[in-house]
Amino acid sequence: MSFLGMLCLGLFVGGVIGLIMTQESQLSATSKTFTAIFCAAIGGGIGAFIQYIETPVGDAVYAYPMGLVLGFIWPFVKGSWALVREKDGVKKHPVATLHVVAVFLVSGMTFSVVMFPQFRSVLENAPVVN
Repeated sequence: MSFLGMLCLGLFVGGVIGLIMTQESQLSATSKTFTAIFCAAIGGGIGAFIQYIETPVGDAVYAYPMGLVLGFIWPFVKGSWALVREKDGVKKHPVATLHVVAVFLVSGMTFSVVMFPQFRSVLENAPVVN
């Protein structure tokens, strides 16, 4: 369960950052940039303070950055999905289609790694490329 908890924490923080970046509000580009940097610093700070949790997190700490990345990219799918849903959108916007499919595949693989120990063991035995 600690893997799922760390993933959800990352999804929340990454989702907040992604939503700030995708909002078409009265914030200027500079304000959005500073807000994103501030949120990223908070997200990194959470990772630093995880070591002080009383219960041992162990390898589950690696689920946090995966959730952070997924939470950040999901708000951007909204625009790609709107392009794909247009008439002949798949033919007109192949990059948007590829974006939506890739995010779904990566999300599914991440969920598999977090929820099933068999998938985590595959990652542990993967060769390291130098």
